[in-house]
Amino acid sequence: MSRRQDEYRNGEFWLGKIKASEFWYVCWYDEAARQTRRRSLGTRQYREAQDRLDAFATEHRRFRKEPAQTVTVAEILAQYAKGHVPKTADPQTEFYHLDAVVQRVGDLTLDDFRVAAQENLVDQMLDEGWAQSTAKRRFNTVRAAINWAHRREMIEWKPPFIKVADGLPRDRPMTLTELSALWSVEMPNHLRVFLALSMATMGRKGTVLGLQRFQIDHERRLINLHPAGARLTKKRNPVVPMVPFIEPYLAGSASGYLVAYRGKPVADIKKSFQKAVTNAGLEDVRPHDLRATMATLLRGMGVPEMDIEGGLGHSAHTTTKAHYAKYRPEYMGVWADAVDRICKEATGPLTLAKGADPSSINPVRASSVQEGAEDLEKWRTRQDSNLWPLPSEGSALSS
Repeated sequence: MSRRQDEYRNGEFWLGKIKASEFWYVCWYDEAARQTRRRSLGTRQYREAQDRLDAFATEHRRFRKEPAQTVTVAEILAQYAKGHVPKTADPQTEFYHLDAVVQRVGDLTLDDFRVAAQENLVDQMLDEGWAQSTAKRRFNTVRAAINWAHRREMIEWKPPFIKVADGLPRDRPMTLTELSALWSVEMPNHLRVFLALSMATMGRKGTVLGLQRFQIDHERRLINLHPAGARLTKKRNPVVPMVPFIEPYLAGSASGYLVAYRGKPVADIKKSFQKAVTNAGLEDVRPHDLRATMATLLRGMGVPEMDIEGGLGHSAHTTTKAHYAKYRPEYMGVWADAVDRICKEATGPLTLAKGADPSSINPVRASSVQEGAEDLEKWRTRQDSNLWPLPSEGSALSS
């Protein structure tokens, strides 16, 4: 393969050809093997080959203390997406935020990304109608990517960062009537299972979509919400009791994922969830609001705040005693009883014929939450706290 000085080049990569082919190749020197490597770009067009080489260089470029004047913010975000995001607890959300930011930073170099440019980026996001909290979240993703690259000596310098103001926290818990209306509308099977799991575990959207069969401990009646292989982060995913209501929905698919479409895991339920919300006559309800809804209803039933925080994953298990507490028979018993009663009130008693699909059942109203609160108080004052609250007849599977 010949190499000419006038060929297009991007960093350590350049365009080249071989005599036996009309296609353009991306070429680079492999220092370890001490030879030139090449890969076909699949095009004969010079301009298209340039674009493909640029994309290849962005993906494969080796960053080694790059000067701030020559490296772009978009290139750093691409390296962050490839080298770090797949290891996070919720890669899908991180990719979503990165994609939104990349489209707005353009060819801005790291040296250009100083206070004025950072303020312009935040202002642009707000002008486009993004919420203050969303703008802050996405700006923090850029900051995290640059800090990540700097710690690994991929870049020589990083700019000082502005502090984006907090937005008002989103507050849209549904009432029990609204939750019941949402459940009552027709929806795909995978969305029905997602809704049931979200109510019964109070898990985050990404956590519920990633739940697999091996995270269910039927013998101890526990559900481990921590994603498989994910590192512990500030967004802790707890181990919660398996309430009787959720048992029919834990079969999962052939792939092992509990929320599945045609046997495969579901990447997102945003569109189908929004359609169900609209059909239920509700407004401004998102999947994350299911957590706030359950927490609000539990507080209304007098469930201890410690149990609610534990169910949300806001309290850390930092001691050996706390770590093994989940194996006690009474673990979060008040929380479990209240969650089960709310789920059954919102969905109605569930009786399945053998082989029936849980998502095809027509919900019917169950006992009132007021009655549930009275029974909960009786449960709380029991002397023998080792007795697990018995499920109602409506939750039993018929043979």
